[in-house]
Order: sequence, then structure tokens, then C-alpha cells
Amino acid sequence: MAQNPAGLFARSALACGFVILLISIYLFAKNYSGLLEGIHTQGKAIEYIRLDSTDKRYPRIRFKDENGTDHYFIDTLVTAMSKQQRTFDIIYSPLNPSNAMVYNKIDVFGLPIITFMTGIGCIAFGGSAMRINRKRQKENEASH
Repeated sequence: MAQNPAGLFARSALACGFVILLISIYLFAKNYSGLLEGIHTQGKAIEYIRLDSTDKRYPRIRFKDENGTDHYFIDTLVTAMSKQQRTFDIIYSPLNPSNAMVYNKIDVFGLPIITFMTGIGCIAFGGSAMRINRKRQKENEASH
């Protein structure tokens, strides 16, 4: 029996959906464990820096680790729209404070949620396409 291209496409969409779901679970677990293991503190924007030829300015943020040592980083996810904001919630690893990030629920959970919804969409699409394909195959078999 020759392979049905529509059935192959539907199974591929279904398989991709499950893979994307697994990726979303991994991203969520990674980000959530970073929240649990990371140290939360406050940081202050000490200046806004232009990194490229655009008008976007990014905050250079200073924070102190648990030993009182100053650390600096530029957060490229926070732009001048927060220029009025001078203090930020910071999360950093005690093993690597220089790899700090501004805590923002959208940054931390946004990608896993979007990835999860994409996976669900692919699964729904693939499942629906498989049902339609099976129905058409049965109709074709009945007409022959």
C-alpha cells in the first residue's frame, strides 16, 4: 500500500507537537529550578547604555551579592521603556553572580508557555488531520 502524503503529514504534525511539548516542559523546569536555586536581590540601574545604532538604551545594573561584592551587568531584555524604573528584582546563581538576570515573569515563563501552546496546537492539528484522513480513506474504500 502506497504511503498517503496527508496521513504522513498528520503523523508528522502530531509527533512534532509531542516533541515541542517536551521542550516546553524542559524550559519550564529549567527556569523554575533557576528561580528556586537562585538568590533574589534588588539591583539599581546606574545608567542606560546604547549598544547599537538604534535608539534603544539598556540598563547597566548594579547589585550586591550575599557577600556584599558589587556586580554589574547589562540587561538586553529590558529597554528604555523601563527607563523610569531605577530598581529591579534580580536573580543570580551563588556559583556565578556575573550571570544575573532581571526577574520578569514574562521572560521566565513566557517562552515555556508559548512553546507549550504551540505543541498543543500541533497535536490538535495533527490529531484532527489524522481523523479527517481516516474518514476519507474509509469513504474511498467504501466507494470502490
